[in-house]
Amino acid sequence: WINSESSVEYPIAFSKDKRVVKVVGEAFFDVKEDASRPFIVETSGYQVKVLGTKFNVKSYSDDLVSATTLVSGAVDIISNKLNESISIKPGQQFTINSISGAVDVKEVDTDIYTSWIDNRLKLDQMPLNEIIKLLMRRYDVDFYFSDETAKDELFNGVVPLNDNLNVILWQLSKVSSLSFEIEGDLI
Repeated sequence: WINSESSVEYPIAFSKDKRVVKVVGEAFFDVKEDASRPFIVETSGYQVKVLGTKFNVKSYSDDLVSATTLVSGAVDIISNKLNESISIKPGQQFTINSISGAVDVKEVDTDIYTSWIDNRLKLDQMPLNEIIKLLMRRYDVDFYFSDETAKDELFNGVVPLNDNLNVILWQLSKVSSLSFEIEGDLI
């Protein structure tokens, strides 16, 4: 699955010893196990090496942090800035800061990071600023804040992404003090 404003580059045919793809943006993979040909996902800052597993890779060029979230199986992460690989287990997320190179592995609710493949957005204390970034990518719109402090407001719940953007904005306004005005592609 490939998310909005994302691309996956792959060869016409994989080589005999490995399967390599390149991701810009966000993609979810369900990889068939093939011990003789590991599957490798390359991003701008690291590689994910797997034999068979389900995982999400998020590596947008305008995000400070890139992440790999493992749903099942096992993966090894090889950072371009580190000389070692890091293994993560199901329910864990690997993050890397694109500027400092700082890495972290933590336990997460994987559904928060993979719900987009089912056209929904699961929110767990997600700041409005992050929600807006996702909506901008998905609906190709821009947002302007008349009150910058609104960006920090936190939200919980599930938002259906296959709905009209107006419905999503209405839902956000119903559970907060926010109001939205739409002028063409600017909200």
